[in-house]
Amino acid sequence: MRIIVVDDEMITRVSLKNFICSELPEYIVAGTFTNGREALEYLSTHPVDVVITDIRMPLMDGLELSRMIQTTYPNTMVIIISGYSEFEYAKQALQYNVSNYLLKPIDFDELTASLKNCHRTISQLQTMSQEIDYSTEEYELFFIDLLTHGFSSEEELKHRFWDMEFPFSLDKSAGFFLRLSCPGDDPLTSQWIYGRETLSTALFNMVRMTFPETIVYLIMRTRYHYDFVVITEQEPGRLDTGLLLDHIAQNLHLHCSIDSVSFFSSLEKFMLSRSNKTKDNLPDFSGSKTVQDEDGIISKAISFIETHYAMDLTREDVADAVFLSSAYFSRFFKQKTGMSFLNFLTTVRMKKAIELLGTRMKINDIAKAVGYQSRNRFFINFRQYTSYSPTEYRRFILKMKEVSDETT
Repeated sequence: MRIIVVDDEMITRVSLKNFICSELPEYIVAGTFTNGREALEYLSTHPVDVVITDIRMPLMDGLELSRMIQTTYPNTMVIIISGYSEFEYAKQALQYNVSNYLLKPIDFDELTASLKNCHRTISQLQTMSQEIDYSTEEYELFFIDLLTHGFSSEEELKHRFWDMEFPFSLDKSAGFFLRLSCPGDDPLTSQWIYGRETLSTALFNMVRMTFPETIVYLIMRTRYHYDFVVITEQEPGRLDTGLLLDHIAQNLHLHCSIDSVSFFSSLEKFMLSRSNKTKDNLPDFSGSKTVQDEDGIISKAISFIETHYAMDLTREDVADAVFLSSAYFSRFFKQKTGMSFLNFLTTVRMKKAIELLGTRMKINDIAKAVGYQSRNRFFINFRQYTSYSPTEYRRFILKMKEVSDETT
């Protein structure tokens, strides 16, 4: 686990780092910082599992840092440390999913227990994310088909719904579709320096925070638009969309707008209304166009993926490269290849990683070379693809191949 320590007192930074390095070798202190602004800048380019931060610091205090971490890096855990007199102030941090609150002077036994608790939680999150990553695009495709007349009948909708194992029933699937726009020419948008993947996550968190006790899916994004479906189970009452925009402005410092909202009493009734061409407030998702050279489009898409797999590549990038809408491309690509875009991209990356494991290249460098900024995500996907960790694969499988080649 990678840890950073944020405190304007040198003695605290040094003592925490020395204790962790000497007594807890399973953790790495990746850096120490004197204020939240420095720490946030580091987080924008480096993966960190746990942030240990003081409350009162210059430039950016621990409370603001905790808020930004919850918004932008929801899988990074935070441990607050502060003096006894700041207890009431520190309690505000609880709303930002802070893992624990420790009083100064630090009780190292309590710190050790807190770090072990963080380790357990992160391990659980990684296991969950493996399952979520595997099915995320399937959920997106389900809603895209719903929006683009992809279901030929009610029976097909029902079977697909049951196969997806949604955490709600079809007869209690009321909710609404929502399109958020964050214009790229807005000077405030240019202040977002943490990458578009984190912007998607941040906006997703804002929707969940505004509409608690709902189930939220980010189903599509383009360069400026983010489309969500929010399942309320019962028909939603008055919807305060202004509150959502306020949350985005206050927490992310971005000026976005809501382009459209469309309510439905159930997904089944929504499909029927779309089939009957009942007027709604939704934008056109079909991106309908006649594809003259289907094989050529697929070949171009595959070539683009195989050329750019090492980048922060998204489905939208590939869709733009072949001049199709993201929604249309998702369905079209799976129909023609039998694989979702995400699974295809992962396969390309894993095959290249296996090649590189036959060299002297470090495993962390291999992860970055095949498009993973997160070492953990690379390890999870590699084990899912090969049933081995990268180290095990290099140590056993490649050695076995060498022996086999020598004997033949």
